[in-house]
Amino acid sequence: MMKNTFKGDYLLETGLGAELIASIVDRAVKKYKIDSETAAGIVLETMEKRPKFMRLLEQGLPLKEILKTRVYDEVDHESRRRIYYELRQYHKDIAARESLLAALSLSASSPGAGADYKDIIIGLAQSHISTKERLSSLDTFYRELFQYIGAPASIVDVGCGLHPLLFPFAGAGHSVTRYIALDKDKTSISALEAFSKILDKNILQPLNWNIKEGWRVVHERTGILRFDAAFLMKLAPVVYRIQRGLLDILQETPALTWVLSGSRTSMTKYVEIEKRERRIIKQFIQQSGKQIIGEFSTEDEFCIIVK
Repeated sequence: MMKNTFKGDYLLETGLGAELIASIVDRAVKKYKIDSETAAGIVLETMEKRPKFMRLLEQGLPLKEILKTRVYDEVDHESRRRIYYELRQYHKDIAARESLLAALSLSASSPGAGADYKDIIIGLAQSHISTKERLSSLDTFYRELFQYIGAPASIVDVGCGLHPLLFPFAGAGHSVTRYIALDKDKTSISALEAFSKILDKNILQPLNWNIKEGWRVVHERTGILRFDAAFLMKLAPVVYRIQRGLLDILQETPALTWVLSGSRTSMTKYVEIEKRERRIIKQFIQQSGKQIIGEFSTEDEFCIIVK
């Protein structure tokens, strides 16, 4: 068994095997937002799990002939499917994320212990794909945002992810006394619960919540019937694609001002999607009966503010 495994590794990592891996990787990195090393690892693992492909490789056929086979097509298709799935994951590098969560919890329970919590927060934000996209334009994002939402006392962040970690509670957002962060992802909520202990006056209240639960649950758990502002960041297009029926509940978001946003480029591919995202969001706004009061854009995201 060990001999066969060694032989398989040798076939894939040298000569013809390496050329076949490169043929898939080269196309993948042009289409998808992935680096060559990560893509190669996924392709290699996919090939190793395909006995028919490994037997084909052992035959020593010319590269051009292998590229025409159904077995190669299956490996190519499965590799690209797995690359796409990898890029769709909101949380990357689970081990690193868990380590950062532990460090943040330590900082929350013992101020001054461990690493500076601000460094931990940036690390966590970088581990969440949607939040990471906003890091390079944070100053512009918040400067534009507060021009439209003013000085809200209460905010509900629907499908928040890790966005609350970056919110300027001590800066432009100093007027906020209640910030309710809603998400169905327990990992994000765990991080926000630890972070909330670091903030003063219990401003941040993270809640594990699914849209289908409705707003009554939020009212009961927070005591707030209507918020000054609601963040619906990159949310409406996602709900539209995955579970369109839940848009009716989202349109009942109890806030005076809504901030909706969408992505300008695909999360996985080098493809412009802003027109599609705008179409979905503007249809959502029209059906809600609210009026657009302003818009702004950053490199990766566009925002529409409505009342």
